[in-house]
Amino acid sequence: MSITIKLRDDHDGLLGLVAAFHDIVAQPVPPAGFDLLKFRHDFSKQLLAHLTREDWLLYPSLLQSSDPVISSTAQTFIDEMGGLLNDYKSWSARWTADRIGKEWVQFGKETADLLDALAERIGRENDHLYPLVERKRSHAA
Repeated sequence: MSITIKLRDDHDGLLGLVAAFHDIVAQPVPPAGFDLLKFRHDFSKQLLAHLTREDWLLYPSLLQSSDPVISSTAQTFIDEMGGLLNDYKSWSARWTADRIGKEWVQFGKETADLLDALAERIGRENDHLYPLVERKRSHAA
């Protein structure tokens, strides 16, 4: 299985979680604390596993590509992802269970914004970055 197939599968799973998370934060009141904690844990685990696969299996080879379009595109995505990952870590640290309960509406707004940024990033990787990788591999074969 090619790495882009696995990463696209990851993206499908993440987009499903993004949609479910949007549904959760759209509710007028927070779900039970444990349910939300478990969901956040599962979401974080899947997101970080995916990012690790990209960081270890995809991006290093793209950066070393002799094709300047591929290497520069990869660098652009890396630079952008650093900001999104930092935003995610900050969001995760800032929104404790106690704070979520007290500021549910604000949590929902910030979470929706973060989820939208993540979904946009996934779309850009699927539509722009992964096709470059796949074209390179098909030309090499």
